[in-house]
Amino acid sequence: MIVEFHRFKTSDGVQLRGWFSDADGQLVIVHIHGMSGNGYENRFLDNQRQLYNQAGIAFFTFDNRGSGIINHFPGDNGTKLGGSCFEIFEESTHDIQGAIDFMKSKGKSKFILQGHSLGASKVVNFLQDKREEVQAAILLAPTDMAGWAKTDPRHQEYLDKAEQLNAAGKGEELVGAQCWLDKTPLSAQTYPTIAGDGAVDMYAPRDGGSLLSKVDRPMIIIYG
Repeated sequence: MIVEFHRFKTSDGVQLRGWFSDADGQLVIVHIHGMSGNGYENRFLDNQRQLYNQAGIAFFTFDNRGSGIINHFPGDNGTKLGGSCFEIFEESTHDIQGAIDFMKSKGKSKFILQGHSLGASKVVNFLQDKREEVQAAILLAPTDMAGWAKTDPRHQEYLDKAEQLNAAGKGEELVGAQCWLDKTPLSAQTYPTIAGDGAVDMYAPRDGGSLLSKVDRPMIIIYG
């Protein structure tokens, strides 16, 4: 099995890197990693890469702009500050679309999106729009980010501070150097997007049902 390293651009011009295992046919599984993760570190990816290829399915993993804790990505408009400390959840649609477009350049036309942890929320958000080329979705241990954030007794304090800093044009300042139980540094521009009641909260009741229930593609949800 051959694993190719590639650099590609998102739909808004940010350069990312990925790992591609090709197979005959038009179908490819595109994997979106979780918070602070990357496209190669989780060992289950090694097994999946092999199993998918044995089944004749191509597999593409990549570092999205939320990879690592603090990260930098070159782009058409200069360097993009990223990592889990600085990513903006809604921008993940550009990363996923960029990965799909890159796979199209490799001759693929059918796509299954696979998201792990926070990556599952990104897949659900992406599929709120009609995406004809996406055949199905796989959610691996999807997390309840909004619910997790609310376990921190300082959650509302962080939200209020983020609102004040963002209003003052200081989105890259931290709302706290040790947020949540795992002591994660999070910026003001990031906190509301991954811990609030917006697009990241795929479980909350809404008009017409939760965001998760609005995905109109076949979907399997797997918890370990």
